[in-house]
Amino acid sequence: MKTKKILLGTLLVLILSALYHDIYELFPNTITSFFFPIDESIWEHNKMILLAFITWAILEKISMKSSKNSLFKNLVACVTTIILVLTIFTPVFLFLLNKNDNLFVTLTIYTISIVIGFTLSEKIDLADCPKLEFLSSIGFALLVVTFAIMTYYHPNNILFEDYTKISNRQTR
Repeated sequence: MKTKKILLGTLLVLILSALYHDIYELFPNTITSFFFPIDESIWEHNKMILLAFITWAILEKISMKSSKNSLFKNLVACVTTIILVLTIFTPVFLFLLNKNDNLFVTLTIYTISIVIGFTLSEKIDLADCPKLEFLSSIGFALLVVTFAIMTYYHPNNILFEDYTKISNRQTR
């Protein structure tokens, strides 16, 4: 059952991420900029990952009522995925791909990161704890607020640069 859940969660998070990727381009406004990527920076894609995991967590909570601490497990999976994507994709993008996008490499790293996140979260076996679930919902909300703030107030760092503009600068 855990393997099916990991595979289903991975597939759904991938599909949701693809759906969420261009929402801001379709509906450009301040509200959508808080929740969806506004450009192709490495950092902005964290919002897509986060929202896909939140959607999965809500769907799982509704459909699998017997799942213990599902919000907490999904928060762990989400944070693990974000950390893995940042720590694996960033050096690959900057040094191996020479700041050029490669969709196959990007999706491979993303998929592996999601599988590892879900696998790690499924190893957590805690007694059902409503307080932990409540704290996890606060954790998700804090991540949303943090990513929304970082959209407009971020450091001058390569993680926050739109890689399509980086690539264009290199070709000139």
